[in-house]
Formats: sequence, structure tokens, C-alpha cells
Amino acid sequence: MILKNVLFFLNVKKWMFFLLISAAVFSQNIATKNGNFVDNKERTITFRGINVAGSSKIPFSTNCHENTTLCKDVSFVGRPFPLETADFHLRRLQQWGFNLIRLIVTWEALEHEGPGIYDLKYIAYITEIIKKAASYGISIVIDPHQDVWSRFTGGDGAPLWTLEMAGFNTQNFNETNAALVYEDYTAEIPSMIWPTNYTKLASATMFTLFFGGNDFAPKTKIKGIPIQAYLQQHYIAAYLKLAHALKSLPNVIGFEVMNEPHPGWIGQKSLTNYSRFPLRNNATPTPAQAMELGAGNTVAVANWKVGLLGIKEDGTVILNPQKLSAWKNDSLDIWKKHEVWKRIDTAFVIQKDAYFSSLNDTAINFSQDYYVPFILKFTEAIRTEMPNTLIFIEKPFNSSFPTIENLDNLVNATHWYDQITLIKKRFFSWVTLDLATGSPVFGKKNIDALFAEKLANIKAFEKKLGRNAASFIGEFGVPFDLANKASYGTSFFDGSNFNDQNLALDRSMRALESNQLSAALWNYTPDNKNSYGDLWNGEDLSVFSKDQITLEESNAINNGGRALRAVIRPWASAVAGKIIDSHFDIQTGIYTLQFNASEFKGPLHTATKIVLPPYYFDAGFDVELSDGKLVASKNAMVWHYYPDATTEVHYIRIIPQKKPAPIWSINYWLLFISLSIVILIYRRVTRKRRRKKINKEY
Repeated sequence: MILKNVLFFLNVKKWMFFLLISAAVFSQNIATKNGNFVDNKERTITFRGINVAGSSKIPFSTNCHENTTLCKDVSFVGRPFPLETADFHLRRLQQWGFNLIRLIVTWEALEHEGPGIYDLKYIAYITEIIKKAASYGISIVIDPHQDVWSRFTGGDGAPLWTLEMAGFNTQNFNETNAALVYEDYTAEIPSMIWPTNYTKLASATMFTLFFGGNDFAPKTKIKGIPIQAYLQQHYIAAYLKLAHALKSLPNVIGFEVMNEPHPGWIGQKSLTNYSRFPLRNNATPTPAQAMELGAGNTVAVANWKVGLLGIKEDGTVILNPQKLSAWKNDSLDIWKKHEVWKRIDTAFVIQKDAYFSSLNDTAINFSQDYYVPFILKFTEAIRTEMPNTLIFIEKPFNSSFPTIENLDNLVNATHWYDQITLIKKRFFSWVTLDLATGSPVFGKKNIDALFAEKLANIKAFEKKLGRNAASFIGEFGVPFDLANKASYGTSFFDGSNFNDQNLALDRSMRALESNQLSAALWNYTPDNKNSYGDLWNGEDLSVFSKDQITLEESNAINNGGRALRAVIRPWASAVAGKIIDSHFDIQTGIYTLQFNASEFKGPLHTATKIVLPPYYFDAGFDVELSDGKLVASKNAMVWHYYPDATTEVHYIRIIPQKKPAPIWSINYWLLFISLSIVILIYRRVTRKRRRKKINKEY
């Protein structure tokens, strides 16, 4: 092993970490090459990113006093944070080691007032936020974020007018189960209930119209324009307007096409069977039942529960007892208009059960037939303003990853989560569920192997985007309100030290590191509070919360941070060669890097950059090197490694002089306490028996 052939041992004393020198002029040219991000010096670039912000899904302010969920008179200026506080938040993210922000910008934020009416104040505000990010050396990827289509269908993304122009009566969505919409974001909301909206009438219809309206709803037009073309043209035009404003900013390295795209019902083989979306939670109608509910019928649908051993049916639920309609009037029911269903006497009857499964007797491939054409339109438009920008592409739900040829600088940006921890809001170090197979997986090593395999499979998608495409996990993370918000207590045993969150997040981070993947953690929400989380659908995944701020250190950069032991970690941001191994041990604080420089084509004596956040290394560190030298840079967090030109494989091991405290799962402590109680009771019972025996003998 290389460790046995260490040539140098360097001892670095404590330095002033907090006198950081910001990058006054941001200069970065990023491209994709052979599965990696590379800079203009041919170094392999790794992005340690974070999504900003969870609350950017909802408006910052509104002039509506009632029914704010259905309000169009809104403003997103102030999302993710007011401009006057931007420096503090960006400085914090920089010192936590992040070099990229996946910036959430919803379609509604750009065009909420009406078709073609853009919020120019918001665009100017976002431009200023990005300029400030550049001064901290932070790259930006624009994320056209959506979840289940829109804020008005239980998620975020599209403006209200898109639903109104399709003929929907959004006031009746909850009653008809067309969408589950929670107006009060501070209220108690069932865990992970919002994704079930993908299977419901409103979201499924809008995605079907957006991607395949020409084929599946040709009679539906807006102002004489087919609805598919109308929706896509406005979506693209809104982000093109933003791209025009940002085109001169060098730290904007890419645009994503769409967050978590969904095919709606396109490709659904049978309307009377369940949608292909794997998560069934609570009342879950089939597509046929969703249409029937929207048409004004009362329907009994299956109820589902998610457990550690899988998803199981749990009785039925009666929906829409008041027989309301999800449409403005009966004539606007798109699927009735296209004779997918009709009434025979008073009965609701599906006429075309396989309506969405084929076209002209040819099986449908959503990704190639509908998603790729949209990707190409979006890319062509954005690159008229920003010709070399990276285009980030996600795998759509229920569909294969798209194959695209003859386009450069494409990025596979598929998401990945530790799903059971996310859904159940419980961390189990010893068991998880493989949702792909429905089988439980036991043991730390097996779970680590499963997670690494899942991410390796996702990374392999990049090959469908051409030889040079790279991968970037656009989202991953863990909920912080684990175990009924146990971490928000005050004692050690109720989890207030975020040990379980540290271990859960570290498990995901290690899986990323084992695949040498760039990624963006979900998320940083500056207005998060323990009581209501990220201000959206009960989610609480922010690595920062106002409620974790202590009065004694109100201005400290780490104050308000959650699970920072796992969040903050050293890494090599730019490597002059091919990475063999790059990993961090959360228990010891030791960072290890190994890379091969034999095929490096960049300039001679190009430095490899290693980021050492002050959280672990403010007291100094020791270094073991196979060769070369490690020297300080102008930025106290960034160290430059210069290898010997005669050596191909280089090894670096960095050990903090202040060893971190061990992290134990609260589960272990509870087990220890339980066993201790059992032993104590056993001993007392045994003593009593002995005393009785002694008394009898005398």
C-alpha cells in the first residue's frame, strides 16, 4: 500500500481560517469530458453543492389575505433570502465548504401574473444574488424547480393560470382528490404525502398535456394554439428571459431542463391499474378512479401504508361524497372530450383503457418520444443566450433515462435519496428497504454496498448522453425531524446532538464518495424552524434552522447548523489527474485522496486543490504525502498540492490535530439503556430469590 511508502510528513499549525480572501473576480470555464467535469486546465472538478432554498418553492410575500394557496398576487423577491442578508448566508456556505448552489427558480416565480408577463423585479433580484455568490467563489446551476406540477396541485412550479387555461376548477381539488393541497405550510402534514399527487388527476393531466398534448389531447387548445405547444413555449420563454439576464455572469455554469419531470399518464398500459409511480400512501386512486372523481362521482379507493417491509393495502376510503367536479364545467373535462370515458345512463365507463399506452399501434417510449424533443427545444433556446452552458438532465419518473446524441456539455442530474429514512423519518443503521425489489437489507456493510450500487447505476446513465457527459446528483439528503422531532429536545438521550442525522447523512455521503460523484445536498433554508420545517409540505431537510441558533453565538458562522459533522467535510475540488479514491472518515476526521496523473493533459505543475473547512481543521493538521508538497493558498481553506512529475500515483492523507468526538446512534444508547434496565431487574429478582432461599434455610 502507498501508505507504507510515505515520503513526507508535514505538520501544519493552527492558522487564521476566518480571514478568508473572497474571489473578487470569478473566472471559471467548466465543460464535461470522459465522464467528468473539467476546468480550463484539464483538472477533474468535483462540485460540493447545496440546494438553495427549500422555501423558494413558495412566494416570499403576497397581497392575498385569504386562501393564499390560490393567490396569484405574489412575489418571490426575497427567495432564497433578502439581498441585504445574502453576504452572511453565502459566507456561511463558503466556509462550510460548498462551491456550488443549485438555485431554485420556479416557473411561477418568473411568470405568475399571466402568460408572457414576467416579474422583472424578481429577475433583477436573482441576478444580484448570483453576482454576490461569485464573490465567494460559488458556481450556480439554475434549477427550474417543480414538484407535482404546481403549488396549486400540492407542490410547486407552474403558475396557476396553466391549470385555469386547461379547464380546471382548482377550488375543488381537495374534495375531488384531484390534488392534496395544504394551504397552511406551518400545519402538521402527513409524512411524504405530497408525491402521491403525481398519481392524481390534476398533476397527471398537466404533465400529459405538457409533454404529449398533441397526441393525447389534440382537441384542447389555448387561444387557438395546441395546449402542448402553448405550455412548452411559455415555459421555455420564461427561462430564456432569465438566461438573457444572466448570460454575462461567469459563475452561472448551467441550466437544468426540469426538476423531477413526470410523464403523467403517458405510457400507462391500463387506466384501471395503478399508476407506475411506486409510492402509494394513504388514499390512492387508479387513473380511472381519478378521472371519475374529477367528473363528480363518489368513489371508494384503496388506502395504502408504507412500512419497513414494503407497501401494503389497508382498507378503502370513500372520496368526494359531495360529488363536486374538478373541472370548471362538464364540457371542459379533457378526457371526456377525447372519449377516454363516457356516461352510460348514470354510470361512469372507461372507453379506452389503454389510451395512453400506444400511438398508431406503436408502443410509447416516453423518454425518447416526448421528453427528448422537449430537452432539445429547451437546450437550443438557452444556448442562444449562453452557448457553452452545461445542460442538466434528470431521469423522468417511471421511464428510462433518455438517449441523446451529438450534443456536448450534457449532465446526468438524477436525484437519489435514502428512501426509507426519508419516508419513515426514522434512521436505522442496521436495516433499510430496497424499494426497487421490495426486500429488506440488513447489516451496515450490506446497506453501504446497496447505496453505492444504486449510485453507480445512476452514474451509468451518463453514457446515454454521449462519451463526454458527466454526472451530478441533483438532490440527496435526510430529514432532520427524525423520530417525531426528537433532536429538537434538550437532553442527550432525546437526540438533541443530531447524532442519527449525522450518521444517516454520512452514510449517503460515503456512497457518493465511493462513486466519485459531484452532488447537491437538499437543502439550505434560511427561514427553517423546528416547528414547521422548510415551509413546504411538512418537509424538514434544511441543514440550517433559526431554532438551532444560540443567543450566545448569534453571529457565529456555524450557529444554526444541523448535523455539521457530516455536512462539512474536506474534499479535492480540482485534481490534476484521475481520482482513484477520495473519502472522509467522520469518526476520525481523516481525509484521504489518491489519484493517477499519468494521463493528465493540462499545464505542467498544475496544482491539485484540496478544501479543508475550519470546522475540522482550525487547530491545524498533519499530512502524509507519497511525494510532492502541500502549500497554502490565498484562501485559507484551500491548499495546493504539487506532485513530483516523475511519480504517476499520488497519495495524500490529512489528519486533524484535534480529533473529533465519536458519534453514536441514539438507537445504540436506547438499546444500551434497555439492556441495562433488563440486567438491573434480573439482578434484583435474583437477589430476592436468594434472600428467600436463605430465609427458608434458617
